Amino acid sequence: MLSGLLTSFRAQLREAARRDPQHFTRQRDLPFAELIAFLLSGVRGAVQGELDAFFALLARRARLCRVVPASAFSKTRSRLFADVFDPLNRELLRLVDESLTAQPLWQGLRVLAADASKVRLTLLDSEGKRPTVSG
Repeated sequence: MLSGLLTSFRAQLREAARRDPQHFTRQRDLPFAELIAFLLSGVRGAVQGELDAFFALLARRARLCRVVPASAFSKTRSRLFADVFDPLNRELLRLVDESLTAQPLWQGLRVLAADASKVRLTLLDSEGKRPTVSG
């Protein structure tokens, strides 16, 4: 649902989110949609390690890969208004509401529960060691 949301809502969101009209106009290593997806992924560890794992996941690779340095992420993040997530959240809730129209109500209310916990298994090689970052 998130990828569909970012695709359909991308142009509007990008216009509202960028600090300068020149930001997010060229194809870079960390485009707008990937930046938003990374920020929504729930970064919990060191930024560089999380970036490497995120891009390895996007590339469907078991080995971590260095695509974007943490300094590039920091610079790109600074070009974004912090309130970018308000319209994104509203649109996501609208889409959820649209897709759950036939759900039964409890005392006139729609009751929803979500589990946002994340199970993260470490990526270990056959010897039980962490792989080195390539690239």
